[in-house]
Amino acid sequence: MWSNDPSVNIEITENISGWFVQKSLPSNDGGFFISWLDNDNGFSLRMQKLDVLGNLQWPVGNPSTEGILVYQRYIEDYTVDYGLTLDNSGNAVVGIDSGWDEQGAIRPGGKAIACKVSPSGELLLGAEGLVISPQNDLVNIVSCKATTDGGVAFGWTFDASRILRVVKMDETGQLVWGDGQIYAAESITLNLGSLEPTEDGGVIFSLSYNTPQEPFTNKVGVPQTHDIVAGKLNARGEYAWNQQPKIIYLHSTQDLGISYDDGNSFVTQSDGKGGVIYSYGLQDNDNQWQVKLQHIDFQGNNLYEDIRVGVTDDTTRDHQEPYLGYNTTTGNAYVMWTSTTQDIEALTGLHAQCIDISGTKKWGNLGLELSGQISNSLSAQSVGMLPFENSVLASWIPPIDPTIFQYIRTAMISDDGAYLWADRTVDVKTEATETIRASGSVSIENYAAFVWEDNETKVKAQNINPDGTLGVEEI
Repeated sequence: MWSNDPSVNIEITENISGWFVQKSLPSNDGGFFISWLDNDNGFSLRMQKLDVLGNLQWPVGNPSTEGILVYQRYIEDYTVDYGLTLDNSGNAVVGIDSGWDEQGAIRPGGKAIACKVSPSGELLLGAEGLVISPQNDLVNIVSCKATTDGGVAFGWTFDASRILRVVKMDETGQLVWGDGQIYAAESITLNLGSLEPTEDGGVIFSLSYNTPQEPFTNKVGVPQTHDIVAGKLNARGEYAWNQQPKIIYLHSTQDLGISYDDGNSFVTQSDGKGGVIYSYGLQDNDNQWQVKLQHIDFQGNNLYEDIRVGVTDDTTRDHQEPYLGYNTTTGNAYVMWTSTTQDIEALTGLHAQCIDISGTKKWGNLGLELSGQISNSLSAQSVGMLPFENSVLASWIPPIDPTIFQYIRTAMISDDGAYLWADRTVDVKTEATETIRASGSVSIENYAAFVWEDNETKVKAQNINPDGTLGVEEI
């Protein structure tokens, strides 16, 4: 059951070392699906189901921290990320690489596999899943996103990351786009940033790609920057937007490019109407970094008047690493980002901003300071921005010595910029352990839950209610 003590959180799984890559997904009964990669078992995919009270549900009849095995793999050295989404029938759907290629080499990549798990823990596509990639694709990370007509779209890059393929599986498990659509750019590599559902059962894919930097700098080698392009596929898998992809960001003589970190050069959210919200760090010719927002509708039109909206007017610090949330009811976008001083002894803090549907900064020209400037060695880390009704739940890891312990801190902030809890912040995790790769999501029963890798040995979780209390509310 959900704990009311931030020093004693739910254990999802235990005694497993290595790279968990844990994810959480709200289920249709008010609980959550939680998945992770089992390092001691070939980076196989396992999953657990929590009910609305936070009780472990799987295996059915004998729930345990083992959860259920969704897909068996035999990788030994390292792994890559995978996709997780919820289809219209309430099933958890996974996109993952098989971990071996046609020559029998065991490594990340190989085939793209789809797995579907029902709320009762049944593997609806079997223990081996469904192969969704053509034979010659040696895939990278397999992303997935449920479509509005009950299907699921999957995407991955292949051929040394030079080509993107997007396919779609309907609710019966049939590949309705055949081998799907491919996109190849005149660039070195592509990185699939996201898939977002359209209004008609299609999908918008958004990716970054490397291009020569202009104007050229004096750095050794061929300078590279990273632009963003998007394409829309309709429910039949055909290109929309006049059969052309859309440039979301293209560097110019006024910009040196967007920030880049392991392919995650930008973040997106669906606007719930077939459009997409983008946020990314942008470097100008003065080497100043700013976080920008952009909103395109289902037709590919820019909805902010200035195309890109900055989250702050501050020019004394570098602003990067945005975390994005979007309220599909009000049209407000919420961004959390890091800001770093530009002196030799760089200090880093966390700021947040609310931007309405017209592009107006609702929390002032500078935004709110969630965590003050402190040495980079102890800087705060963003976790997420989770929209509630006319407010947002901001979460971060405060700047406490990571060799001692790391909390997870939260604050409920109104759309007008007011802190809604008496003590301003509430910590959902205070155990003296290291916190790695934390994330959060909101239940349909109007509470949030956070999941994190704890001390590289366990996956743990904790809920928080809109009033700042932990555990199950008394009835």
